[in-house]
Amino acid sequence: MYFKDIINNALDSICVIDSQNKIEYTNPAFSLLTGYSFDELKDKDFGIILPLEVSQIHKDLVKNFISKGSKESSVLGKIRKLEIIHKNGESISVELLAFEIESTDQENRKFAGILRDFREKEILSMEYNRLLYDMEKLGYMDELTQFPNHKFIISRLEAIVSSHKISQESIFAMIDIDGLEMINNKYGREIGDEVLKKVGLSIRMGIRLKDIIARTDNVDYSCLFTESSLSEVINLIDTIRSQLSKKKGLVSSEPNLSISVSIGLARITSPTKPVLEYLSEARQALKKAKSEGKNKLFIYGFY
Repeated sequence: MYFKDIINNALDSICVIDSQNKIEYTNPAFSLLTGYSFDELKDKDFGIILPLEVSQIHKDLVKNFISKGSKESSVLGKIRKLEIIHKNGESISVELLAFEIESTDQENRKFAGILRDFREKEILSMEYNRLLYDMEKLGYMDELTQFPNHKFIISRLEAIVSSHKISQESIFAMIDIDGLEMINNKYGREIGDEVLKKVGLSIRMGIRLKDIIARTDNVDYSCLFTESSLSEVINLIDTIRSQLSKKKGLVSSEPNLSISVSIGLARITSPTKPVLEYLSEARQALKKAKSEGKNKLFIYGFY
C-alpha cells in the first residue's frame, strides 16, 4: 500500500494505539528509537515505553478523554516534550505530536503519535549557548543583535582559506537591508534597530544550524555556508529574500512598513584566494543587486 510504504520509511517514529491504550502499530523508526520490535510491542500497553510515574497518568488521560465523548483535547494536536524509556532502560527526550485517527467505529477509537528524538536538539542547543558565551567573552558578539560580529565571521572565513585545499565549495554572502537609512530617518533609529534585529532573526531561522550569520562592517549581515553547493545556498537565501519582501507587520508598531534585502554571493573553491578577495567579490555582487533595482540576489562572476 502506497501510504504504508511512506510511513514505514518515515524518519520520525510513529505509533498507533487503540481506546484501551494498547499498541496496534509501530513503524521501523519507532523500533529504532525504543529498541523494541513491533512484535514485542503489539497489543502491549503504551505505558511500556513510559516512566512508571507517567504510565498510569497517560492511561487515565486516554480513558477520561474517551469517556467524555468529546473531540476537544488539551493534548491532541499539540507538540509536547516527553520522556520515554528505551528497552535498555535509557531515558530519551522526545517531542510528541498526538492526534486522533478519523474512524466511524466510535467503540474503538484510535490515536496516533509522531515522536521525534529531542536529544540531538538539546545537544545542539547546549553547544550554541556555549558558543554564545565564548563569543561574548572573546569579543566576537555584536551587542545590538546578539549575533556574531565581523571579527568572528572573518576568523571563520580565514580558517577555510588557510586550509588551501577544500573538498567542497563554501559560499560567503553579504546581505543588506534596502533603504535602512531612510527607515531610520523617517521612523527613528529605534524602529530601524528593530527592523535590523527582525531581519537578522528571519535569516537565522531560514538558514541551517551549521550556517553562520554575523553582523558585519559596512553591510547589515554576512553569512558563511561551509561545504555547501551554490544551488543549496541559493535555495535557502533567496527563499528568505522573497519571504521578507512579501512580509507585512515585521515591526508591530509600523504594520504598513515593508522591507526588502539585496544579496551578493562569492564562491569559495579550491585553490582558495585571500580573504579580502572574497569580501570584495561578495561586495561587488551586492552592489550589482542594488544597482539592478534592489531586492535581488547576484553571484559574483555570473553577470
